[in-house]
Amino acid sequence: MPKNKKIESLENLEEQGYRLVDIAAGDVNLPVEKQYVVAEIKLEKRGTFYSDLVNSLTSQVFEESVAKQYWQEILMHKYLVSEKLSRNIGIRVAALDYLENIKRIIKTPRIVSEKEYSKTVKLATTDTLTGLYNRHYFLGQMEGLENEYRKLAAQAVVKKFCVMLMDMDNFKKYNDTEGHPAGDIVLHELASVLTSVFRKDETLCRWGGDEFIVLLPDTDKHAAKVLAEELRQKVVREFKDYNITLSIGLAEFLVDAGDSDSLVERADELLYRVKEFGGNKVAAATVAEFVFLPEAYKFTEKIYKAAVTGDFNAWDKRRNVLKYDEIRKVWNGTVVLKPGNYRYKFVVNDSKWFADTGNNNQTDDGFGGQCSVITIEI
Repeated sequence: MPKNKKIESLENLEEQGYRLVDIAAGDVNLPVEKQYVVAEIKLEKRGTFYSDLVNSLTSQVFEESVAKQYWQEILMHKYLVSEKLSRNIGIRVAALDYLENIKRIIKTPRIVSEKEYSKTVKLATTDTLTGLYNRHYFLGQMEGLENEYRKLAAQAVVKKFCVMLMDMDNFKKYNDTEGHPAGDIVLHELASVLTSVFRKDETLCRWGGDEFIVLLPDTDKHAAKVLAEELRQKVVREFKDYNITLSIGLAEFLVDAGDSDSLVERADELLYRVKEFGGNKVAAATVAEFVFLPEAYKFTEKIYKAAVTGDFNAWDKRRNVLKYDEIRKVWNGTVVLKPGNYRYKFVVNDSKWFADTGNNNQTDDGFGGQCSVITIEI
């Protein structure tokens, strides 16, 4: 696997006498032709940029949002002290004075060289076996992307991103039969295949064991599913001698989940739904529309509430409430469903229950009536 571009950039800056922390603080003017390097580093370190800067100054680890606030306060402190002394005190003196003497949050600061810092960052963010990013780095990147997209959404700019979680089918059997060294080789080979498929701006990580995860910016679920299917087929071809395939779960931000943690959980649920169906497939949740047409049931009462309830919401009539469409004269709504079979009914005015007359797939509801059944395929 090629050496990480970000680490190369940091090392190149160090070799040329430039330190990232000095550049970010304004203590060193970087030539115009080199400024793109810092921009790339900041973009690639989205979610960890400020925490890494403060860590390089103090050896202390802070959450990204906290580190960003400290960094801004340190810069202000640097400016004020420099004004009083009529000379630039530098970012290191400002950081240590502010955090140790004013904020009193560090007691044993340690300054490291940019080269040592680069090595530390690489070890802290990289999986040693595969050379891919590790879980810590991935979560930082996803948090940064989520924050960025939320700010854009507040400005009415709609952008999408997906998470793709992958698990190797039959790997445990292969590992137990052939031994862990052979299993490690297969993991490394898969990492190489994944690296060849995904772009540089798509954060690829070894999630743990034989699970891998990738963050796909500017990608909706449809495009992600096409990419996942191409990857699945490639793994079938290249790992046929190992009898190893790939199960994949996909989830889209704000469609399948409203925050990063829930997004990974949803992708994980879909991944294991694939496992339940025998593996070697790609699963993404489906948006299913439910329509209740009062005339079809000869329902004449005034309707003040209608909902769809079933296996997918624990038969809770307070959830998945339908809205009335004035144009179509129907009550309708959507539910995001994982692959599987679901029984459901409409409940009207919290008391009247109806099977879906528009669905011919019916089953006994256990109470002398009928339930409708919807099937979501992988």
